[in-house]
This record gives sequence, C-alpha cells and structure tokens, in this order.
Amino acid sequence: MPRRFSDKSLRILKEAADDAGFAHLRADRDIPMLLAFLERFDALGWLPPIDLEKRRLLAAHDVIMHVVREDLCFYEFVSKGARGERQPWLSIFFHVDTAAAVRLCGVELTKQVASRRAVVVERMRMRVEVLDNWLKRSKRT
Repeated sequence: MPRRFSDKSLRILKEAADDAGFAHLRADRDIPMLLAFLERFDALGWLPPIDLEKRRLLAAHDVIMHVVREDLCFYEFVSKGARGERQPWLSIFFHVDTAAAVRLCGVELTKQVASRRAVVVERMRMRVEVLDNWLKRSKRT
C-alpha cells in the first residue's frame, strides 16, 4: 500500500524556517517520526479527528489539534524522541491539506511554548489562516 505522507509531501513555510526551534530540527529524526505518526493516524481515519475521544488519544501521542474554525485546523506535534531522550524537545506545528500535503508552519522549543503558549498558538493560527487563504486563491486545497 503506498504511503500518503512522505518527504515529498512536506513543505516548510518561510516563517517556520525563521523560528527559534528550526535550528534544532533534525530532518533525519524529527520529520520521519512526524510522518510515521501521520501515516498511522490517517490509516485509522483520524485526520482530522472528529470526536473528542480521538483528540484525546492523539494528545496522548503528543499530537494536539488546534481548531481555527469549523473547516480549518492545524496540529502541534511534540518531538521528544521514542523515550523522551531528544534534547531539546521541539513543538512542530503543521497543517495537512486535502491532498495530504504537510506544511510545517512553525518549529519552537517546547519549553518556550509552555511558557508563552497562548502567544505561540495564536501566531501559528495566524500563519495557518494566511496559508489557507493562499491555498484557496491557488486552488491547492
């Protein structure tokens, strides 16, 4: 069965590349782990997770869904390694469109997210809204 999510389906927003956590992003570890989680949850039909129970199960696997509006959401994936050994932990914010294209919207140090959560999530929400508007204008949703 072909995989829907791969390195080829991944894009990085310019703003994400400028984030403080981006310098710590390991393409050989963080990205494959993120894509593996996406494959698993997609196979279960959980993208996007419709009900609260599925959202809780995703959160138990370090993936938090953020709702922008009824038809738009983005996710936060905490990359901490298989056993929590990754240093520093990263919060990777991403959007998945209907064609399974994954766009990294932000990469922050998880400790910084914890201390300024509302500000960081709002910044990511604004990035996702801009992205969504661009996708609609380009017909790439």
